[in-house]
Amino acid sequence: MTSATRDGGDRRDAAAPAADGAGPDRELVRLRTENLALKAELIELRLAQGRGAAREPGGAGTGLRDLAGELRAAAAALEAAGLDLRRMALHSERLAEAVRERDGRLAEMSHRVKNDLHLVTSLLRVQAERQRSPQARAALGLAGARVEAVARVHDLLCHGDGSGTVAFDRYLRETCAGLAELLGVDGRHRALVVRAEAAVLPADTARSLGLVVNELVTNAFRHAFAADGPGTVWVEFGPDAAGRLRLSVADDGAGLPDGADAGGGLGLRLVTMTAGQLGAALAVGRDGGTQVTLTLPASPAGGTDGLA
Repeated sequence: MTSATRDGGDRRDAAAPAADGAGPDRELVRLRTENLALKAELIELRLAQGRGAAREPGGAGTGLRDLAGELRAAAAALEAAGLDLRRMALHSERLAEAVRERDGRLAEMSHRVKNDLHLVTSLLRVQAERQRSPQARAALGLAGARVEAVARVHDLLCHGDGSGTVAFDRYLRETCAGLAELLGVDGRHRALVVRAEAAVLPADTARSLGLVVNELVTNAFRHAFAADGPGTVWVEFGPDAAGRLRLSVADDGAGLPDGADAGGGLGLRLVTMTAGQLGAALAVGRDGGTQVTLTLPASPAGGTDGLA
């Protein structure tokens, strides 16, 4: 995070690892089986010691023999259950190994994609520095920022848990820090303020919203303020009153002129297209500057999907 961006800090809860109870369960079955078998052997021993003594039919000896038979049957049933449990544990271990192998391949793929995208970004920056035209230099810089926003998602995926999701609040802060550096925002004369609540989003959604932020923040600093004039851009993310996730980018600049088409430029056309792909509601305000808000649709269950 550069000094040009300000925020209220991160909130992250560490998930505790799930305990594996398969081992203790197998040990418990084994101990119970051995206990029943031992009891049956003790009863058989007592019967053997008492053989030859006179016993009435249906007496204590018959009852002990019946109990010994029941204990042996129970021990055999527990032995079979233990075998089934061992088979299930072996199957679970094989599935876990397959999942680990898949996650490893996905992480390796994301790592390679990230490296390739960083290479493209570096090439664009070198090309931008060689341009004499300010317009060409700015266009190449913007293209590099777009690629960098996508690369940052893959960077977070490489260090994630293999779930295909990213911590969007962290991603948003890192993206805005990179934009502040690119646009020369010093945090004093001009400032970029980020307020984001902790949320976990699918990588595709995070990547799309990152591109939206890239376009809106860049447009605000390049067009909302007078040349070399002061200005502030706010980027906010969190749930609205209805619990739907909302992303907004606002500035205190001149605002869009009355009658101006909010989707006329390439950047705003990209924002409009992305909002349609996400099924998000897009709203543009002109009071005291320009404010663009994307409200994501609620989850199918009606809850707040993605909030940590």
